[in-house]
Amino acid sequence: MSEKNTKKMYTFTVVEGEHQGFQKIYKKGDTFQSEYPLDTMFVGKFLRGADVITVDVRKPVNGRNLFAFADADEVTEQFPLAKEHDLRVFKDAMGGHVITSAADTSSEPMNLASTIMGSKPAVNKWLVEYAKRQEQD
Repeated sequence: MSEKNTKKMYTFTVVEGEHQGFQKIYKKGDTFQSEYPLDTMFVGKFLRGADVITVDVRKPVNGRNLFAFADADEVTEQFPLAKEHDLRVFKDAMGGHVITSAADTSSEPMNLASTIMGSKPAVNKWLVEYAKRQEQD
């Protein structure tokens, strides 16, 4: 990967007080990721986790190129077709949706859709197309 195609993300655990993230407040003991070296910016408030994670930054789709699973809620119950096909749907704090396999239980599951979708109708459209492809196979 070339340097212009990478972005550093740091993992932190709050050790003192609270931290106002994007639309979420992290409390003592919570772990999250940030592109900023918060442990050097706010000495004593954060504990830096494992090594720095390097993320391949792709061309943004609809202005979005990263999905924050740490800030996401599972909303599969809103999409019966997802349940029917053993899929899970997540919505993050910025309103983006991704679809994953129910079998992928990792903390950062793979988005089966080619984009981060911004609305329920877009998710439903993708699910209908997915169901059609499954019937053909």
